Amino acid sequence: MKEFEGIKVLRTELQSAGVPSVDPTATAEAWSVAQANLENELVLLWGARFRNTAMSILQQTTTRPLQEVLDSLTPFLEELDAAEKRCTELGRTSELKRRVVGPRLEPVVERAVSLLRLDDRGAMVAEVQQIFERLSRPEIADVVSSEHLVRWIAPLLIQQEQDAPGQDIAISDKESYQRALEREHSHSIIATLIEIAILGIERQVDSSAAPEELSQAVSNVLRALSAQLQSQIVDGDLARIQRRLGYLQSWWQKLTVSGELDAQQVVDVLETVARSGLLRVLRGDGEALVLSTEARRVVEVFPEAQEKVESLRDEIEAFDRETRNYLVALLEGQANQAWQLALGNQ
Repeated sequence: MKEFEGIKVLRTELQSAGVPSVDPTATAEAWSVAQANLENELVLLWGARFRNTAMSILQQTTTRPLQEVLDSLTPFLEELDAAEKRCTELGRTSELKRRVVGPRLEPVVERAVSLLRLDDRGAMVAEVQQIFERLSRPEIADVVSSEHLVRWIAPLLIQQEQDAPGQDIAISDKESYQRALEREHSHSIIATLIEIAILGIERQVDSSAAPEELSQAVSNVLRALSAQLQSQIVDGDLARIQRRLGYLQSWWQKLTVSGELDAQQVVDVLETVARSGLLRVLRGDGEALVLSTEARRVVEVFPEAQEKVESLRDEIEAFDRETRNYLVALLEGQANQAWQLALGNQ
């Protein structure tokens, strides 16, 4: 680099002196090629330095947080930044930092992603936000995008959903229902990936962009995943909805009685349902609507899942209709019996 800078000084002096052999127009192409060759050699040299520096840092521990890794790399990155500025001052915009850091920092960040907390997806999103904040430094701001993080995190969430416990809890009351829900994640895979995509897109899209533009950008990030990952995400989220629907169905079956009921049996069933808390979950919390909305979100992101989603939504709506019709029939029967009794006393 120092020798090349000396040549530039000499070239400038000769041009100023009017030496014909160094006419700037005639030698521009050769000078540009020389600068490109210089940067190519610097990429190799700085790349080796980066590799040695990073390996020395990472070998200290396999679980070192990304923040500490980046902080330890700061002196190197500052030197690299200065070298890039010197290259640019030679008369050609340099991409030295991007070429050196980009392909080498990605694996470092990917490993940091593999260490994220998965037991609490809300907390995991907060950790991803911290990763983006660490990557906001000018010299590495464009190294890792939301597409990278979504692609790295999606398989982790899919595996976690595949390892989820089956529907093996007997749901007989609100307490057992809550215990079953506690085993489920509060965020679906798609909801989690959408939040992660937004974190990255917010850094790239103009703040004045329309909501539709942001929504389309988020969808594009998720649809850029491989067909296999998309299919696994759909299956994982629909299985999660199916389990939660199963909890409600199991609870409902424990409360209801089939066949003809006398007046006292009707009262007993209505009181049992009212005391159980299921009505609050279904009507007050609108759990059936929540599940149906989550299913609709799946097809909004991945339209190819239309058939699977519609089948599940039909099952949700059928269950909601069954519970409503059953209770209405009991209440109507009770009212009719009361009316008949009143007429009989006349």
